Amino acid sequence: MRLSAEPHPNRHPETEVHVALPIILIADADVDSRVIYSAVLQHHGLMTVEARDGAEALDMALLHGPDAVITETSLPVLSGLDLLLRLKQNPVTAQIRVIVVTADARPEVRTQAMERGCQAFLLKPCLPRDLTAAMRASPDHSGNPPPMSPPPGGRTRTPRPLMPR
Repeated sequence: MRLSAEPHPNRHPETEVHVALPIILIADADVDSRVIYSAVLQHHGLMTVEARDGAEALDMALLHGPDAVITETSLPVLSGLDLLLRLKQNPVTAQIRVIVVTADARPEVRTQAMERGCQAFLLKPCLPRDLTAAMRASPDHSGNPPPMSPPPGGRTRTPRPLMPR
């Protein structure tokens, strides 16, 4: 998608309908992983933003308010598990869905990720169909969006499906 500061000559702003696409934050130190995940998700109509480390991902989550975060556990500066914990502890970001995609197959890593609140745990190499299936799944794995109450001092987040089922 090309963005331009110049208005399109055939554009009529007074009649336009603006639809906010779901935003997915991808946090991975490996540029190839970020590029692949972004391409897959953008192909399915989602907007993506990328972070190279956990601290940058936390800043971007606060700035962009993504609908979901995809994170590797092995991130520089702030690990993916610590990122997950901080997101879930902050009332402003607590409702953001988090999917862990990692090369770390140790059972204790999976346990820690699930205990800290991730909605899905996938191992690399992660096939595009597995990533999109995790994105389609509801946060509580029931098929229904979770009840969303406004976080203390935060704005209400309206649950919405990230991808068509």
